Amino acid sequence: MSVNRVRVAVTRDDKGEDSVSAAVEKAGFIAVSVPVLIEGPPPDALKLTTVARQLESFDWIICASQRAVRAITLARGSQWPKPPRTAAVGPVTADAMRQAGASDPIVAERFTAKAVWETLQPLDAWRGRRVLVTTVAGGRRDVIDGLRSQGADVTELEAYSMHPRALDDIRHDWESARPDAVIVGSAETARRLVDAVGVATLHHLKAIVPIGPTTAEVLSVMGINAEPPPKATFAAAVERLQSLLTS
Repeated sequence: MSVNRVRVAVTRDDKGEDSVSAAVEKAGFIAVSVPVLIEGPPPDALKLTTVARQLESFDWIICASQRAVRAITLARGSQWPKPPRTAAVGPVTADAMRQAGASDPIVAERFTAKAVWETLQPLDAWRGRRVLVTTVAGGRRDVIDGLRSQGADVTELEAYSMHPRALDDIRHDWESARPDAVIVGSAETARRLVDAVGVATLHHLKAIVPIGPTTAEVLSVMGINAEPPPKATFAAAVERLQSLLTS
């Protein structure tokens, strides 16, 4: 099968020129949409608006996703202030923060919450520092727990929500899409996808690319060995896919 006939399931619900699907198509594959989690509004819209308009009051702002940056920016209605120091889980989120007006974010070498905290811990005397950390339900708490253990005053903010689609709907889309490969965008996506289509179905694919080490670990526990790209970005995931399917 030539590369330009390989059907790649995109489990992320994004669209547009900067979407994962667009990157997959640009690489010469056929992108087929099998969204597993769908973005929804924040659980507390008033809190989002209040916090977004008070970014100046924090010493640090730490963001885990581009979606969170976008939601905060929309709620704020203006550019971010420069004074707070910033950190991001990954370069894509860091770029989004810069574009929003934030100071240059610190990014760990590995794009995991644990690595972010290991990088940040020696950079400040955290006791009494006011820190905003964006979160999602069920997300890793390494940064939050680490900050609080050092005496930081942490504000957790769920800037958006992610809702799992019904298993039957995911299964239907998968069967209609007939994918040859898949990019798995998060640990929760991995769990939900396996619940919907089963381990055996994924084993029959030509390639499986988890976005990062945490997602790869979840897949491994379920009996699926798949190596993530060296950087936890969707661009790197597409490159990894190319290398697997052209080697």
